[in-house]
Amino acid sequence: MSVPSAALLSDAKALLNRLSGAVPDLQVGLRGVHAALPPLYPDERALLSPRAVSKRRAEFHAGRIAARDVLAALGIVDFPLLRLDNRAPLWPDAIKGSLSHTDDVACAIALRSDRPVGVDLERNAPLSAEVENAVSDAQERRAFSEHTSPARIVFSAKESVYKCISGQVGRVVDFSEVVIDPVTPDTFHARAKTDLSGRALPDQIVARGRVACSDLHILTYAQSAL
Repeated sequence: MSVPSAALLSDAKALLNRLSGAVPDLQVGLRGVHAALPPLYPDERALLSPRAVSKRRAEFHAGRIAARDVLAALGIVDFPLLRLDNRAPLWPDAIKGSLSHTDDVACAIALRSDRPVGVDLERNAPLSAEVENAVSDAQERRAFSEHTSPARIVFSAKESVYKCISGQVGRVVDFSEVVIDPVTPDTFHARAKTDLSGRALPDQIVARGRVACSDLHILTYAQSAL
């Protein structure tokens, strides 16, 4: 069943507000992918490939404006959000942030910290059995079995974790290299399953995070413990 964009935006905003209320000093921003938006900065616009399809352009645009909103809340204006060689956003000095989007909404988070953060926003829908097995194991899924989409929560949590630790590890981290353990109904920690390029040993906690769910969305947040 199709859900109106306004309802999706309102639902995602409620989850982000729950997150910002639980994480001190965290700024959150949200923009509709299909909404009228302020223009990108020229240097941001130059990041888009001339071959980028309209869907990709809209998602990128909404994410950059959401990032502009959170940076303004931190007192930083007129800052084009460029990217590193690994395509991760290049945030201002002393700011750690992250972006995510669905087909309809884009969100950004940022705070002043020396520990990287990650965010992931997903529509709350089951994954196929093939994808479930690729991104999670049976124990992880059982740990979140009280939720309607346990594998999707594990997937989202790992996405948030990878965003906050990949830069420190120096490479892309595979889904099989991290285990997600719930701590409370709203929190989790991530453990290394293997040696992560010398930055983390097996069973070492590499990130701590939070999860918020609604009927429409799953939102996860992680902050590096490395």
